[in-house]
Amino acid sequence: CRLGISVSGCLDAFRFSEVFKKPFPCRHCDRSYKNKSSLNRHIQYECGKEKQFTCPICQRRLIQKSTLHKHMLAVHGI
Repeated sequence: CRLGISVSGCLDAFRFSEVFKKPFPCRHCDRSYKNKSSLNRHIQYECGKEKQFTCPICQRRLIQKSTLHKHMLAVHGI
């Protein structure tokens, strides 16, 4: 392995790098995505949109009301 580690370690390093590979960058901001459909969803629903929904507990601002509900359930258990 070029990294100077064992073959199994090299394979683990390769798998790790593949997990985080995001070859679809948004041309409007600095975000990147693993696949074209995720990029398209970002452009349609997120990129450049105002974050008009605020979590009443932690004040995190979100773009969609449904995302606020998911956030409150996942983060605050509500």
